[in-house]
Amino acid sequence: TYYKPESWKGMHVPYSWLFDIKEKKGDVQDIPLLGKLPLAKNSQPEKLLILEADTTPGDACSMTFSSKDVNSFDLDLLEVVEGFKHLVILALKCQENIAKHITKDNLKVLRVMLLDSNSRKITGSGKELPAHEFVEQHKIADVIIDSNEPILRAMKKWIEADRVDVYPCWSHVALRPWTFMLPRKLKPVILETTCTEWFVSIRNKLQLLGYDAIGPHEAFSMYKIEDIAKIPFFIYERTSPDTVQAIQSYQALLHRKAADEGKALQPPNGRFCALCPSHDILNQTRHSGDFAFICSSQIYDYLFSCVRWWAQHGMSNEDIKFYLESDGLDLTLAPYYEVLLQNKVDDLDQPDDGSKLRRSISLRNEARVLT
Repeated sequence: TYYKPESWKGMHVPYSWLFDIKEKKGDVQDIPLLGKLPLAKNSQPEKLLILEADTTPGDACSMTFSSKDVNSFDLDLLEVVEGFKHLVILALKCQENIAKHITKDNLKVLRVMLLDSNSRKITGSGKELPAHEFVEQHKIADVIIDSNEPILRAMKKWIEADRVDVYPCWSHVALRPWTFMLPRKLKPVILETTCTEWFVSIRNKLQLLGYDAIGPHEAFSMYKIEDIAKIPFFIYERTSPDTVQAIQSYQALLHRKAADEGKALQPPNGRFCALCPSHDILNQTRHSGDFAFICSSQIYDYLFSCVRWWAQHGMSNEDIKFYLESDGLDLTLAPYYEVLLQNKVDDLDQPDDGSKLRRSISLRNEARVLT
């Protein structure tokens, strides 16, 4: 119903929703990550309308990397087109904005889309097209935030933070003979989830990074209890409370087995990381230091806030894209990595003044100065 005018009846885009595009006095402006950039000459004052759309399949499977059909999502890509179009019309028709001389000539619109990079658009003829290619071809959004890559990079960063090589127990090598070479090829990672599709999709991605995801039963059969405590252990259940409960259950199991064998665990509670769409439950149920967490909603909120801040400070769409892709994404995620590795539950500081980005990212070699 996005295309029906009556669906938007009573909706307004007031002047307070429009951002100023901030500029420094003088002939340069200083933008986090980019350094000092020349101001456009004879630039006219503009207002900025930022439109955001979440086209991911939903919270329950936000941490998986399997291929999905966008036609089955709650928000269709063509509905996003209609939504963006009508919101711009509403902004231009708003009497308050008209009174303040807001027109299509001085209203800059930035369309930002959160998109699952593994999703695909399937046509009636059966042709499959990667969703991001469809979005780019039809110019549905100006900036795309990949919903998968930041999560995968966060998992890799956490795995590598305190990684210790462990080896299968000789007496159990016959259980899975090919894993005897595992420490020299793929490093072990334990993954617990109730969905086989989720397990396979995460394992396939981790294998590309040099890690082999195995289930808890397999891990307890292959490794000594003191070694299991050193192996990165991800748990991803259908809800965040279930994930927390599973972690606490496995920690209790580790302690019981270690006590039975007279072994000391290091770290004492194992290396557990919760994969969850929301971190609200974690604030209420966990003790500091018990386990880490990678929260998709926290990552997405942070990336959206970065895009807003950059756009308000005059960064071009192309430069925003640079810091959401490839090497630029790691620079952008540096503050998140800091929070993750310090095992904090606190929300990330919003980059209102760029101080968090400046403190966490070295600009000596990575920054690009545009001309």
